[in-house]
Formats: sequence, C-alpha cells, structure tokens
Amino acid sequence: MKLSKEQKKQFVKKLAKKVNQAKAVIILGFKGTGMSQMTILRQALREKDIEMFVVKNSLLERAFRDQGAYLPPEILKQPLAIVIGLTDEVEPARQIVEIGKEVETIKPLSGIFEGQIVDEQYIRELAQLPSKDEIRAKLVSAIKGPITSMHNVLRYNLAGLIEILKQKSQMAKF
Repeated sequence: MKLSKEQKKQFVKKLAKKVNQAKAVIILGFKGTGMSQMTILRQALREKDIEMFVVKNSLLERAFRDQGAYLPPEILKQPLAIVIGLTDEVEPARQIVEIGKEVETIKPLSGIFEGQIVDEQYIRELAQLPSKDEIRAKLVSAIKGPITSMHNVLRYNLAGLIEILKQKSQMAKF
C-alpha cells in the first residue's frame, strides 16, 4: 500500500513517539525470512506485549533522526523491522535472540537501550540477563533466607528454654 506524503509524516511522528517512550528498541534484519516465519515472530512478540513494525528504511531512519539517533549506514542496506518494548528492557532482546536461533535469517542488528545506540553483541548479551521476575524471586529468597534461619534459631532456643523450665518446675514439685 502506497502512503501519501502526509501519511508518511504521521507514521514517522507516531514511530518516533513510540521509540521515545520505549524501554527497548531493536532493529531487526529479516532478509530471506518467509511469511510464515514472520507470522510466528509477530505472534511470539505479541504474547509478550512487544510491538513489531516492518518499515521502509527511509522512514525508519527519519524516525530515529527525529529522536537524535542515527543508524549505521550498513544496516540500512537490507529489509528492516523495528521491535519496540514498552514495558520491559530485556524481554524484546530475549525473544529476538531466541527466535533467531530457530530462524537463522532473523538477526538483531542494532537497538536503543537507555538512550544509547547499541550493537548486535550488546543485544545478545542483554538477552542472557534474567527477567525482572527472576531477579525479584532471587532478591526475595536472599532476604528471606537469613530471616528464616534466624527465626528457626530463636524458636529452637526458646523451645529449649521452655523445656528446661518445665523440667525444673516438675523437679520443684517433688
């Protein structure tokens, strides 16, 4: 579908706004990827509340430029998609890398994390990090462990003291 100049401006404005609000943005190369594989990718991302757009390179470049970010020129020589994570920094990278293992034509090329342009290696390293839920679970167990141990020590010492006092009171009765 061919867009008018005004529609393109609106699309670039909308895309730039999403990029600005995003916690994670990944530029994805998908040259040679079949439609069925792209559908699988879109569904996997949608399940995690991650958005994906296949965008003309000129529009993508304009949207990034409007945000003060510049894409490396070598990236712009192939079909690109943009993956936008509005709620999580790590999950978009994890999903792209995971699906890229199954579909070799899907590759993270660049991205924006915390306002910085990053490369493919950074995205792959980011994908190895645990999710927020995993980190929270580890934090809770790290906090809970010593408290539980202290509780058990105090409880058993108190139980031992009560037992000694019972024995003393029984001995006093005789």
